[in-house]
Amino acid sequence: MTDYFIFVQNNIREANILEERMFKDILSDKKQLTIVKENSIGLVSNILGRRKVQSFTQGKLNFLFIEKYNLYKEIYKINNKYKKIYVIFLNTTFTTSRYPLRFLERLKQQFNNLRYIIFYIDSASREVSKYANYLLNNKIFDLTYTFDSDDAAKNNLIFWQTPYSKLLDKKFDINKDLYFAGVESDRGAILKKLIEISKKFNVNVTMDVIVDPNNTILKDIDYNVILHSKEDIMEYDEIISKTLEANCILDIVRSKQVGLTLRAYEAIVYNKKLLTNNPSILKLSFYNEKYIQYFKDVNDIDWNWVREKSIVNYNYQNEFSPINLLNDIRKRLD
Repeated sequence: MTDYFIFVQNNIREANILEERMFKDILSDKKQLTIVKENSIGLVSNILGRRKVQSFTQGKLNFLFIEKYNLYKEIYKINNKYKKIYVIFLNTTFTTSRYPLRFLERLKQQFNNLRYIIFYIDSASREVSKYANYLLNNKIFDLTYTFDSDDAAKNNLIFWQTPYSKLLDKKFDINKDLYFAGVESDRGAILKKLIEISKKFNVNVTMDVIVDPNNTILKDIDYNVILHSKEDIMEYDEIISKTLEANCILDIVRSKQVGLTLRAYEAIVYNKKLLTNNPSILKLSFYNEKYIQYFKDVNDIDWNWVREKSIVNYNYQNEFSPINLLNDIRKRLD
C-alpha cells in the first residue's frame, strides 16, 4: 500500500462516538487508517500554541512542544512506510485539539509526503467552525470538503454529502408514528406547534430533545416528549434504535441551514419515511415523494401519510459510505 490515512479527533466523548459511527466503514480498517487523539501537552505548551503567541513568535519556539503531540508521533512513526500520508480533520476536531498553524506548517516542511484534508460536518458560520475557518483562511488544507452546498459555493469548497455508515441490519417493530431526536436550538416553536397539531390527528409523535432547562418552550409539554440536558446526551446507538422503531422520521433544521442532517441519511440508509422542512431534500438523488414529504409550514403536513404503513425502498447502495470519500481524496491528490 502506498498511502495511509490519519483521522484526527478531539477529546469530547459524545462527539467521538457519533463520528466513529458515521465513519465506521473506514475507521474499522486498521490497515489503511488510524485514529489520533491528543492528551494534555502542558500549560506552557498550551500558551505557546495560542494564536496570538504564535503570531508573535512566528513558531520559532515550537521545538519546545512539537514532539509532544500524538499527531507528530504518529506521522514520525509511519513516515518512511508510505508514499503519501493523508491527515483528515473535521471542523469539530479543533474544539479541543487546536493545533497551531505554525505547527501544521512545520509538519509539512518536515514530511513532504503529508497532505491535510478537512471535512466540515457543521456549517462554516457556526461557532464550532471558528478555528477551522482560521486555518482555512491561512490555506493550510490541501482539500476542503463541506456538507453544505451554500458554504461550498460561497467559499469555493468541495460539496460532499455527509459520510454515513450503516450500523444495523436487523428490523425493529414499529411502536410510534413519528420520531424526532435533536437539540431544541431555534426549533422549539416549530416542535411545539407540530406536537399540538399532531394530537388532533391522533398521531403518536415521540421526541428526545436536548434543551437548556432555563430557556425552553417545551417544558410544559407532557406528550411523549423527553427533555435532556446537555449533560444527559443519548448514545447515538440508542437514537438509531428509537428511530428504527418509528414509521416516519421527523427532521427539523436550524434556520439558514442548507445541508442535510443525519435524519435524512438515516431515512435513506434504513428505508424509512422522512418528514422534513429542509428544501435541500428536493435536490437529493434519492428524493421520492412517496417516501419523503417536504413542508414549509406545520399546517401543510399530511398526517394520514405520516401514519400510513408502507414498504419503503430507496435502492440505497452505500452511496454515502466514507469509503467513497477516501477514494475521492486519493483521486484529487494523486
